[in-house]
Amino acid sequence: MDSIGSSLRSEILDANVNMLKAHNFLPTPLQNGYIPFDMDVTPMDNSKSGKEGVSRTYKGFDGYAPMMAYIGTEVFLIDAELREGKQYSQRHTPGISEGDLCSVPKTD
Repeated sequence: MDSIGSSLRSEILDANVNMLKAHNFLPTPLQNGYIPFDMDVTPMDNSKSGKEGVSRTYKGFDGYAPMMAYIGTEVFLIDAELREGKQYSQRHTPGISEGDLCSVPKTD
């Protein structure tokens, strides 16, 4: 949808990984030791905007349906993908969780 943003995606994700590593980021686990990793579609209402990629979302308005990925009990945003509103919420979901950002070291 956005050729400039797409062309820089790899560099942005690499910079995020480097930043987390440089600051020794370790996400806080739950009491059971697991580190939460959550992905969710967040529909955005862009009705009557005329923007490219705006289409009917599952929420019943015209807009986008970006996928967001969060980690840790701190709920750090580690990835986001702008998607057309009509894109099914689970489409390409595994791809967002296979990047370097999801390889942050686990705590003991």
